[in-house]
Amino acid sequence: MAKTKTQSPSDLPALRAMITARMLERGGGAMQQRLVDAAKEIGVSHTALSRFLSGDSDISVEMCIRLANYLDHSVPDVLTLAGFTDVATIIKGSKPRPITSHALELQRIIQPLNDSQRSAVLGVARNTANVLRATKTK
Repeated sequence: MAKTKTQSPSDLPALRAMITARMLERGGGAMQQRLVDAAKEIGVSHTALSRFLSGDSDISVEMCIRLANYLDHSVPDVLTLAGFTDVATIIKGSKPRPITSHALELQRIIQPLNDSQRSAVLGVARNTANVLRATKTK
């Protein structure tokens, strides 16, 4: 994953505080969610999260995108806090892709499943789509 240096680190302390506050909230208020659990939920290594929170490393655009979901904030807002205003502006200007009825149906099917079951269903769907694409091109 390519790392992009942040443009304006002055808002990084606020972003770190937001992450810490969310970890406290997810931990039940009495104590923080474990760093390993937060990193897993975000989709980054615990080392990367620890280094960012301690100020030992910068943040990437990819990590900002992952954090937006964890923090329940928009991607452009998190990118702006991290100093990626140019990327945030591009994303704000892009139109969201419409959700198809097929995507809604797949979401309805997998919603009640646990993570492992969802992964299995999506893996089968991906493999089937690849086979269909390969057959279509012949």
